[in-house]
Order: sequence, then C-alpha cells, then structure tokens
Amino acid sequence: MIIVDNFDDINLESLWNSADWGRFEDELLQMQRAIALATKNNDRDALRLAQKILTSDLGAKMLAVRRVAENCSTPGVDGVQWITPVERMKAALSLKDKGYRALPMKMFILRSQFSKKERHIKIPTYYDRAMQTLHAYALSPVGETMGDPRSFAFRKNRSTQDVHAYIMSALKKNASYVVKADVKSCYESINHKWLLANIPMDTFVLREFLKAGHIFVGEFFPPEDHGISLGVSISPILGNMALDGMQREIFERLHGLRYDDEYRDGYLIRFADDIFVTAYTSDRAQRIIEIIDHFIQQRGMRLSPEKTAIISVHQGFDFLSHHYARNDNAITARPSDAAVMKMELSLRELILPFRGSQKVLIDKLNKKLQGWATYHRITDASQAFRHIDVVVKALLLQLCQQLHPNWKLKKIIKHYFFLDHRGSYVYALSDKKDVRVMRISDVVLTEHIPSEKVNPYLDKPPQRKRETLRDIHNVVGKYKAIWHRQNGMCYYCGTPILIDQKKSLVPMRQGKVHDVKNLAYIHVRCEQSDVEFLESEDQIEAFENISTTIKKLTRKPMKPKGTSKFEPLREYFHKKTEAMFSLRFEDFQSLLGKPLCPSSFKSSGYWYQTGRGHLSEAWLSNGYKIKRLNLRNKSVVFARVHNNWPVKIPDVFLHGRVPQNAKAELESFFNYLMEKYGI
Repeated sequence: MIIVDNFDDINLESLWNSADWGRFEDELLQMQRAIALATKNNDRDALRLAQKILTSDLGAKMLAVRRVAENCSTPGVDGVQWITPVERMKAALSLKDKGYRALPMKMFILRSQFSKKERHIKIPTYYDRAMQTLHAYALSPVGETMGDPRSFAFRKNRSTQDVHAYIMSALKKNASYVVKADVKSCYESINHKWLLANIPMDTFVLREFLKAGHIFVGEFFPPEDHGISLGVSISPILGNMALDGMQREIFERLHGLRYDDEYRDGYLIRFADDIFVTAYTSDRAQRIIEIIDHFIQQRGMRLSPEKTAIISVHQGFDFLSHHYARNDNAITARPSDAAVMKMELSLRELILPFRGSQKVLIDKLNKKLQGWATYHRITDASQAFRHIDVVVKALLLQLCQQLHPNWKLKKIIKHYFFLDHRGSYVYALSDKKDVRVMRISDVVLTEHIPSEKVNPYLDKPPQRKRETLRDIHNVVGKYKAIWHRQNGMCYYCGTPILIDQKKSLVPMRQGKVHDVKNLAYIHVRCEQSDVEFLESEDQIEAFENISTTIKKLTRKPMKPKGTSKFEPLREYFHKKTEAMFSLRFEDFQSLLGKPLCPSSFKSSGYWYQTGRGHLSEAWLSNGYKIKRLNLRNKSVVFARVHNNWPVKIPDVFLHGRVPQNAKAELESFFNYLMEKYGI
C-alpha cells in the first residue's frame, strides 16, 4: 500500500507529470476485458475479483482523477478542486473502498430555457466523483456485455446517428404503428432497493453513492429510497442497466418464450429513456405499452402519459429531433419542426447580443453550424440547410444594423459581406475573405452506416486503428504539424491541452475530412457538447428579402405565410379533374418557372415530405397523392384520393364582406362539413 505521507510535493508532482497515460489506458482496457469475459461467462466470483483488481489499481485511480480534474467543474460541498499535479497525485493515492464515506451532494436547480422544465442537479465532491468514475470503469464492461442490442445512449462507439439508421431500417419492414414512449423522471425515480439487488458491483460503495443525501441553500436533506444524480459518470451506466432487458421482455411477452432478435413486431430502439418500438397493429402497440410499463414499475419508474403515444407511421412522428413518416412506400426523415425553433432561438441568442470581434463571432457560428450540419446531414435536410443559411444571414444583417444605426444598407453590405462566384452574399472579414461564415447548404447529405454490434471490451479494433489512435494521442508523425499549428491550444475552447488531458482530432471544414490541413486538436471533453437543430424554409439571397426575414424571426410565434412558393403548381392541381395522370420533372419546372431543387433528382424522400413549405402541399391540398415515382425517367404519376374534388366558392365569400349572421352560419356550416368528411 502506498502512503501519501511518504512522498514530498516534488516527488508527487514528478509522479503525476511522468505518468505513462497510454500504458495506463492499455492496462485499464485489459482489466475491463477480464470483467467483460467474466460477465459473458456468468462467473460471479471471477467478476468480483476482476472488479476488485481494477478499483485497486493505481493507474486506474490516476485516470479517474484526471477525468474529474480536467473538466474544471464546480466543486462539491467541501469546496475542494484538484488544480495542481500535486493535488491530483495525492487524490489518486488516497482513493480506496475501505472506510469510504460519501459526503452529501450540493444541489442546484437547472431550468431549461426552451421547455422551462426544472431539473434538480446534484454535484458530488471531487473525491466522490473520482470514486464514482473509478467504479464506473469496473461497471461499464458489465453494462456493455449485458445491454440491449439497440440501446445507444452513453455507450462506446454508439451514437444518435446509429439510432437514425436503425429506425429507417425498422420502418422499411412495413410496421404500421410506432410506440413512442418516455420514462417519467427516469433518473429521479429509479428504486435504490432494485439497484442494490441487481447491479453487480461493490454494494457497500454503491450504497454510499445512493445514500449520500444533499445540501440545498445550506440545509441538509437526507437520502430518499429512489433516484440517482444526473451528471456523474456512473449514473448513465446505472440508468441503462435499469432499463436493459426490455427488448427480451417485449419479445417473450408478445411471441412466447422463444427470444428472437429479428422479430419486427416489438422491435425496440432506445436512447436513454427515449423508447421507440414497432408494432403491426394498434392493439399490439397498446400491449407493448403495458409490457413496458409493467417492466419499469418493478424498478420504481413509470411511463410519462404526456410523452407516450401510439402513432401511425403514415401520420409521422418526431424522435431525437428528426421527423419520420411513411409516404406510400417511401420512408422520409427530416429535421423536426420543434428542433427548428430551438436552433433559431439559439442562433438569435448568439448573434444579436454579440459585441466581440468579427472573427470570434465567425468562429463561434461555424462551430455551431458544423455540429448541426453533421447531426442532420444523414436526413433529407437540404431545405433545412438552406433555411438556416437564410436565418444566419438575416440575423447577421440585423446585428450590423444595430452596430451601425446611421449606416445605409449598401454600406453595411459592402463592409461585412461579399458576393461569391455563385452570386450569394457571404459574411466574412473585409481583409481576409477566406475567414467567412460557412454555408451549410454546401454540406453533402450522406447515408449513415450503423455501427456493428460489437462489444468494445471484447472485440478489439484493428491493429492499424489502434496505432492511429496512439499516434494521435502522442502527437507524432504527421499529427505533430497540427499540434504546432495550434500551439497546443484546443480548437474548440481556445485553452491549452495539457499533457494529462485526453485529446481528439476533428475536421475544421466539411469536405476533405482526413486531410491533415483540415484537422484540428480538441479536448475530448469539448467534443461532448449539445447539438442543436432547426427547420426548413426558403433560401433568400436578396437583402430586401432578408430584411423581411428579420421581421419574421422577431415575431412570436412565427406565423405561416399567406401564399405558398408553389402557388402556380397548387393552382394547376386545383384545376385537375382526372383520376390519374403523370407529370415529368420538366413540367414541374415549367409550371413553377424555376428549376427544381437538386434533391428532387436524387432523393425520393424529397417528393414525399409533407407540411408547410414542401412541394407536396401543391397536390395533397387538392386531393392527389403520388401513385408512382420514377427518378430514372424523371416522372411522377398522381392519383386522386378518396374521390376528392375542387370546390368553387363565390368570390364574395372569399374577398368580400357579409352580414354578421351570415358569417356565423357559414363558419358553423364549414366546421360541420370538415368534421363530417374529415377534411
């Protein structure tokens, strides 16, 4: 046993600064592999021994302390932070299970600026966080080995992009309904008794984590019998493990004792407590909700009635800020409308109050836009990309007008914008045009290939990949030039990347992702940032139109436009009487008087998107649907739905004025017809 008092500060500093972090990480992975193997073999004795070896290892303790300290986050109730190498080394040497007593957590209330929902955040001390991180290292291999196959949150090598890919695959299997469910206050409801009885880790240490209590505004509140803290490293693992087994439960209760992961009725995809399940009938969907609710009640949780619903795939639904729907035989996905408003608010809050340098604003905007584009490029987001370009340009113009209230519009444009080779205005530095706000409409849409179902602790990555990761971490070979170019500073936050901090590489611009000139070093912690989303709408290049957009953005809530940009096409369908007819793409362009969007020639999803601002409103609003789409021949066959016909309403009712009683009778009659015929 190493005693802290046996070392002076000079030796402690030397021990920390000379640590071989790469070797520690390799050794940690080997210990975690032993834990995963014991779990896979259902060998409880071997599992307990392997976990004990890991939590006693000095290298693992140093890694846990480094992970807690490098975040430079809020201290706990004791006010202690580990800043210097000496403090960090002392902390690593002092971590031990024997005699461990967790201090109360410091609680504060976090209110979401968008949903106004309150979350109670409880912050442990640095020491307790390090203990939780150390035991999370020992518990993570168990969770990965026992976890549901399509659970994606807080798991190695899994992402929301994988969720999207599996949802698209599941919807193509012709399920008619979707159960979209959410666990009500998931983290705050998990039963402690269930965790202590079912989580394979040191129960004494786990009990200390759960029973620490908290302090709020100086008053101590004793622990309850349920709930785990948000924001600490072991909580996501505990939360996932409490919900694991749900897929097996659904399949066995729906289909009998035989468990088959290829069933499509009851096919589960989960991201934390956001749950998606396919169903062939509404009765099956209701049964699935009952199974899930019964399953989580045993763990102290309940489904949220407001956020749990049975939805027809044809009707469409939102999941993780994407909107999915089946239109005829095509599955479409786009950014959800709710995500749109959130991104617009975020952009407004970044741009309009900004008073720093133009370059700093451009950098901040590009990082936000690049993250958003990366998230949504796997959907049919072309219209959304064009829309956000317009919103950004409008807000930047509004900012310029605030900064220079006496300048004329032409002077503002000349000073802050330039025309690129496509005739599009670009916000950039006046003396360095390559420092500009990116156009996310230039980002290429891609199809995400989901991660393979591998266990990161049992299935080793290829040798070449391991060597590449090691070279990136050690800053050798071609990666040294990147490091020197940045002077060792994080590309995201602009602060130094210290020797004991984990680092990663990211592309600075979309395109040549693997080109060394396009790569930048960042803190790994900076990579774990929130992603924001938005909607689709017109691209507007003329600044007169951008001024109109500014007015639109300042309205709350946003009002729909009175006239559709596809009005000529809508009028064409309104006059049609045939039960079935076809149009070529060139016919659309002739009717609209402008070229079709490039996506219309490549993606069937473009033609099936529904809602305001989409091409389909022209025929759907007139009772037609797409019968057959042929991208190769560039033609569309339309068929009338439900024998719908256009109605001629006297002009006086549309544009004139009528007596008050007539107005009331007309509105009542129209409401009656709409309800009777489901219009």
